Amino acid sequence: MRVQAGITSGLIAIAIVALLLTGDGAGEDASVTGRPTAAPTQQSVPSPELTASLVLGPPEWVAATSADALSDFYFASSIVEVSSGRIWHVTAPGREPPTSGSLVFVELVGWTPQGEALIAVSEGERTALYAGPPGGDIRYLITADSAGRRQAIMLSPDGTLAAIGQSIVELANGEPVTELLAGNWIGWSADGRFFALEDASAEIPRILAWDRTTSVMLEQASATEGVWSSTGHRLAYEPVRPAATEPRQNDILVRDFGSGSVTTVTQIESFHAAPIDWSYNDEFLVVSAARFPPSAGRTDEYHILDPATQETAAIFEGAWSPTWSPASDRLLFMGNICAGFDIFTLQADGTGLTNHTSSDDLDLWPRWAPNGVDLAFISFRDDVVKLVTIDTVLGTEQTPILAPRDAMGMQSWSPDGSYITFRYGGGRGLCEGQLEPQETSVRVLD
Repeated sequence: MRVQAGITSGLIAIAIVALLLTGDGAGEDASVTGRPTAAPTQQSVPSPELTASLVLGPPEWVAATSADALSDFYFASSIVEVSSGRIWHVTAPGREPPTSGSLVFVELVGWTPQGEALIAVSEGERTALYAGPPGGDIRYLITADSAGRRQAIMLSPDGTLAAIGQSIVELANGEPVTELLAGNWIGWSADGRFFALEDASAEIPRILAWDRTTSVMLEQASATEGVWSSTGHRLAYEPVRPAATEPRQNDILVRDFGSGSVTTVTQIESFHAAPIDWSYNDEFLVVSAARFPPSAGRTDEYHILDPATQETAAIFEGAWSPTWSPASDRLLFMGNICAGFDIFTLQADGTGLTNHTSSDDLDLWPRWAPNGVDLAFISFRDDVVKLVTIDTVLGTEQTPILAPRDAMGMQSWSPDGSYITFRYGGGRGLCEGQLEPQETSVRVLD
């Protein structure tokens, strides 16, 4: 999923972070719900590749004893167990200071398909990958050349290959299977056959997709951004065109990288249009459309499109970052932009608009759980920040984390929905003067 094209990602980041943090973060009595357990002491034996370095060592889990302990890992990824509120950080305590002057980073970078936390320990252009369940044994995977691209790690859906730095390597032995050009990653197709990236360095911008079955690098010219379908290997993208000074007809195209066919699925009159996300069964595609130039202080509107019929079912606005449920035709997004910020869901036909957090809180960064029913988001009010989960069917709510007010960002659920990764910490600022307040609204089309 990508943010809409009509407003730069920098502007969005300024506006959102600003809304969160106008207080000084009191709340001394806030604490983590549940009772943390001690971190296990058993560690995997480091690989031979790591023994030559004083700073690349095996990481270990650290359990937080209260929400105040989050400040010790300020703006670093952490994991919370949803049912108990137990918090885990990962670090490499006791390592020697770097002798070469390079920085060492120990970070959570995602989840393996088997539900283990994926951990990266990076020094210079080397990154060692580890995996392990939160609070459990951490096992070494590989050491690879990350070419200085910290956090640029994507596992294939089956977990056998890892895109890291400028290479794709076998996770079993770290052997490279192909080199990647520098560029923004689109990632793996849903079936794991292709890995795509945007190559903007070429004279004509293009999307490159490596086919793991043939080892051939395929090309789609005049394209720089795209989103993979939720099944198979179709990529929706927008063709490269000069910036518009007036509204125009914008094409949304779909390339099937298996057959090579390219089809136009819609034309939208706007300053700019971009595909955002496919529904879980590929029956719907949500597309952003900029009705105003970026300087107008307005967010994009969104079109819910049926690619098979090329018809738009509904248009909604006053929204950010819509994503489809992984199990149904329901969209999740932030709404009431700069007018309270609430969490909404909406059916693909434009009906069933539901505000799940109608309150004075600032509710941001919603993420669907893997079951497509539960969702999690970050909520700010007075002197506390909370990570909240909601069952959208039963309407029940849970607060795994209640901490002193500061920025907190949702990242991802574990594959089984038991854990959530998040970041704690941020900056200061104001939303006023960046965007106009916009209430969420929907238009259902005949």
